Amino acid sequence: MMLEQLGIQPGERLLELGAATGYNAALMATLTGADGHVTTIDIDEDLVAGAREHLAAASIDNVEAVAADGALGHPETAPFDRVIATVGAHEVPAAWLDQLTPGGRLVAPVRLRGCASRSIVFERDQDGWRSLGSEMAIFMPLRGLGDDARRVLDLTGTGEVTLQIHKDNNHATDPDTLTGVFDSPACEVWTGVHFVPMESFEWLDLWLACHLPNPLMRMEVAPAAKESGLVRPMFPSVAMATTAADGSLAYLTIRAADPDPDGGRRYEVGVIGHGPNAQELAEQVSVEISTWDQASAPAPSDSPFPTPRPSRTPTPASWSWTAPPSP
Repeated sequence: MMLEQLGIQPGERLLELGAATGYNAALMATLTGADGHVTTIDIDEDLVAGAREHLAAASIDNVEAVAADGALGHPETAPFDRVIATVGAHEVPAAWLDQLTPGGRLVAPVRLRGCASRSIVFERDQDGWRSLGSEMAIFMPLRGLGDDARRVLDLTGTGEVTLQIHKDNNHATDPDTLTGVFDSPACEVWTGVHFVPMESFEWLDLWLACHLPNPLMRMEVAPAAKESGLVRPMFPSVAMATTAADGSLAYLTIRAADPDPDGGRRYEVGVIGHGPNAQELAEQVSVEISTWDQASAPAPSDSPFPTPRPSRTPTPASWSWTAPPSP
């Protein structure tokens, strides 16, 4: 998907941030051909050594694997026609943009807010940089100067339920206030918003991440916590959650709903809250879910015929800004 976003052409000079095994660099080298060149960077010297071995074994000779901090790009071999990051970034390092040719393209998994992350295609226009499209994508965070470290908060003391916390969650995720949050009674709020089997929650998650005071976090649930009834996550081992500074927590759940008019299966989205203001927080999340659902519904129709279920894919959005100078 990301290589398709990148749109590699024969003979281009390419930069990859995040070498891993070297497999993706080999694909890029094949796409750009013998007249092109790929520089792949990783901060981990062991990974770089492994990538070099794998590339040599595959007889790929137009890739240079470099051990360095990917946030700095690689000025020694710049400029590049295309740059791709296979690590997550909360802020796009200016070096990645600076080292592109005037008509160049950057593809990067950008963590927008909380756990919401999308692989965004950037190109330069007359006002700076703008996005051409995005796809859902989550990667391990960048390390080094562009570090977007996350921490794990154990909500049970046993590791059975944990939260992945990002920097923009810190103001409302105090371990002291959240300790024992599941000791308080559960408060349920059902939204009347329905999903069908295999329908993606990505746009709802993005809406909640961008609209809630404390953006969504990923709540991991061990089998024992689910089997005991301690929590009822929306998926077998994961639920999206938010917290408040007072130690309240709310997370998404689902339940079977009445079939749709054609007899198809549906699931209703609900919110379960715990903590001192569980009801208030759960209702706040519920209101945002309903607002999103209404915003994604089709305009009323005067047709006497049933209308097909609308796509909840929003109108494509774009981001644009003038990048700050590199340090």
